[in-house]
Amino acid sequence: MEASASYDCAASVNLVERNIGPELLPLHSIDCSAPRVVTTLEEMPGSLRGSVMLLGNFDGFHRGHRALLKAARIRAAAAGRPLGIMSVEPHPRQHFAPGADPFRLTTRLTKHESFERMGFDLVFQPAFDSAFAGQRADEFVERVLVDGLGVSHVVVGYDFRFGRGRQGDVALLERLGVELRFGVSEVAPAQYQGAVCSSSRIRDLMRSGDLRSVHALLGAPWTVEVTAIRSDANPSPSVYVLWPGEMLRPPHGRYTARLRCFGSRAPLASGELHLTPGEGPRFVAETDLRFRLGKAGTSTLALDLLR
Repeated sequence: MEASASYDCAASVNLVERNIGPELLPLHSIDCSAPRVVTTLEEMPGSLRGSVMLLGNFDGFHRGHRALLKAARIRAAAAGRPLGIMSVEPHPRQHFAPGADPFRLTTRLTKHESFERMGFDLVFQPAFDSAFAGQRADEFVERVLVDGLGVSHVVVGYDFRFGRGRQGDVALLERLGVELRFGVSEVAPAQYQGAVCSSSRIRDLMRSGDLRSVHALLGAPWTVEVTAIRSDANPSPSVYVLWPGEMLRPPHGRYTARLRCFGSRAPLASGELHLTPGEGPRFVAETDLRFRLGKAGTSTLALDLLR
């Protein structure tokens, strides 16, 4: 995992964590072995060919995605194959509608942390540009999945689409799998309170401020990549946090939160996130956090929004 340049995230800092209640699951245990991240087919190591690979956007690894992971993990373990996931950057919506309102639930860094916890061996993260978006569905399967990655099996959701103009669907993928000799598993949608668990639903719940349901669908607190900024003008012990421009924001208000280094379960500080009209997001810590931001006065950290 990437560590902050201005704070030694390898140092163990154990602060008392605020009680967040039994309705939230704790952070998952972190696998010390990071997956191999591949951004181009030329980088693909031979040792990871033949993987069982999840395909999708995975913006917010929710309970529906975990159902895909469960199916893929069982198959990979039974066949002795590497476990892989494909997730493009940037999100396709950012390519096709660059002026769209902030909508993302994850950044590249928060996705990588989640994938590491899930125990993937391979993360294929190609650039979603005009060339990638312009591939025919059959071209994507043959050039990327078969020739480039050498997949043995792919696992997808019921609504998976791929290729130029979203022309490819699960039925086409299955037909091409028979022809090109790889397996395909389609996983039914996960349900929560009578509705499908999806990233779109999580976004709607976030916009309405229903964090309890957001966490229930994610199965864990929502994590945002932020840059904490020390300012002598801040009332102690608060710091301002820069929120990524593409990331969705919950409604204005005060939220229980914690700051930590990426890849670490130990919080640097617990406190409140203040989202106030006309003012940048501010984290008010229970202990003075400012001295931990180093000489530069900034640090990239994980902010877990708890309630």
